[in-house]
Amino acid sequence: MFEGKEKRKDLIQELRSTHALQDAEQQVKRQEKQATLALQRQRRLYEHKVSLSYIHVYDTIQKP
Repeated sequence: MFEGKEKRKDLIQELRSTHALQDAEQQVKRQEKQATLALQRQRRLYEHKVSLSYIHVYDTIQKP
């Protein structure tokens, strides 16, 4: 009976540690996703600014 109780305690502890690791991995994935989204926003902003610069240069060249 005592062996069964110890085995259950060990299994419960293993489940808890596995669950904690999964939570940590999910947190890392969320942080990576946020970083990726931030980089994508920065790139879109940069591309928008570049396109506005080209438009401005083109407009300047076209004026008589």
